[in-house]
Amino acid sequence: MMNDDSPTPPHTSVGSLFVGLTVASIFYGVTCLQTIQYFKRFRNDYQVVKLAVAVVWMLETLSTCLSTHSVLQYVIAYRTTGTNLKLSPWSLPLQSTFNSLLMCIIYGLFSWRIWILSERNWILIAFICFTGFAQLDGGHDIVFF
Repeated sequence: MMNDDSPTPPHTSVGSLFVGLTVASIFYGVTCLQTIQYFKRFRNDYQVVKLAVAVVWMLETLSTCLSTHSVLQYVIAYRTTGTNLKLSPWSLPLQSTFNSLLMCIIYGLFSWRIWILSERNWILIAFICFTGFAQLDGGHDIVFF
């Protein structure tokens, strides 16, 4: 019988962490490309929108760095030192906080654009904003209604 203080046996699906990190890194590359294209093509866009795009890109960069740190910490540091694998890296909860903030900003930009295209349909915008702010409730998951 195992003691609770003993290290958790090695996780059997470490490969899925690398696959997930690889796919996330590919999407981050797409985000970088879209950000560069946006700033090249829409030089006359509103300054607030440009600032929001820059903040989204910076938060996405930070989120990718935190994801990489979490996976490396889990796979390399925890396994080589024999640290208990039940402990999550410090970067994991921080990453979900930044992701929640990121999603709120994206929902805000999306709502603003829909508000313009829908000729100021407040009911639609209220629903979109509600689902965006629901992201902050718990700060970890996308909430679908």
